[in-house]
Amino acid sequence: MPLLFIRNDITKMQTDAIVCPANEELIQGAGTSRAIFQAAGEDALAKACAMVAPCRMGTATITNGFKLPAGKIIHAVCPRWFDGESNERKLLYSVYESALELAKKYKVKSIAFPLLSAGNYGYPKEEALRTACHAITRFLMDNDMTVYLVFYTDEAVELGEKLFPMQEREIDSDYVAEKDESYSNAETTAWIFGDREEAKARQMQIDVSDLKVPAADQKILLTGESLKAILSNKGPSFSETLRKFVDEYKGKKVDIYRELISKKQFYELMKDSDIVPKKSTVLALAIGMELTVAQTRELLESAGYCLSKSLGPDLIIQYHISKKDYSITSINEALFHAGYESAEIGYK
Repeated sequence: MPLLFIRNDITKMQTDAIVCPANEELIQGAGTSRAIFQAAGEDALAKACAMVAPCRMGTATITNGFKLPAGKIIHAVCPRWFDGESNERKLLYSVYESALELAKKYKVKSIAFPLLSAGNYGYPKEEALRTACHAITRFLMDNDMTVYLVFYTDEAVELGEKLFPMQEREIDSDYVAEKDESYSNAETTAWIFGDREEAKARQMQIDVSDLKVPAADQKILLTGESLKAILSNKGPSFSETLRKFVDEYKGKKVDIYRELISKKQFYELMKDSDIVPKKSTVLALAIGMELTVAQTRELLESAGYCLSKSLGPDLIIQYHISKKDYSITSINEALFHAGYESAEIGYK
């Protein structure tokens, strides 16, 4: 399903869910947050938020929509922009991903986002839009959902048209001028929760080591592109991805593939070729290099596989990797005792 850009009031969107930019305590903020609270019913929504607060930055939670046309509100805890080196991009990508996964869990078929972090949190609008498109289009490659990015201002519309064919819907310009604060000047924005430097320090303390985010210069795959353009945006091959992780590995190369495959086979995989090993072999290589969960997903994806959240064996493997248990033997024992002996990734 598509990603659609639209000029509208997000509180009037006839979607299954809308997304509210939120702080960790889920307390009503300014701009889009205030508009959503007022339209939903401030008291009812505040009580609902208090029941699920706090919510960690980079993640999302859900409440009912109350008086809104949308049945659900997904509260996305957004990062603030400081200097581009304070975990901003990873956290912003993560909050889109978290909101979309939550929508999927609740069987949402249509969802509307504002441009997260680009208002009172001061995120540069073009960078915010690029990150939004990266996260949403990657999600839509594997999931059936209609996703709207909702803009209020002409400035935002013009920015969106640089990257995506715009689908416009009129909104009264007086309403925008009077009530919209989504694109207020970041330099004059008050810091709601304490001193700016304290807020920056808290944001930098968040562990983002396991968040998978595409490279900043990665081209965006958009639904309006031709097949030729899509193929030209093809990602790194398995060989390229494997070489990258092998180069970063601190130990001896032989320890990666020992008893798994021959030296000849290993270096064949390292070459620029169309050879793609079995998923069990890719997983064994990932464990041999002691990759993180995010890095394992990246290596699997380059070979056409995934680390599924719906398959028991994949969840077991992900659990062991997240605990930094890189013992093939203990992982296989866990698979065997769970009844997944056919999924063992043991050395051959």
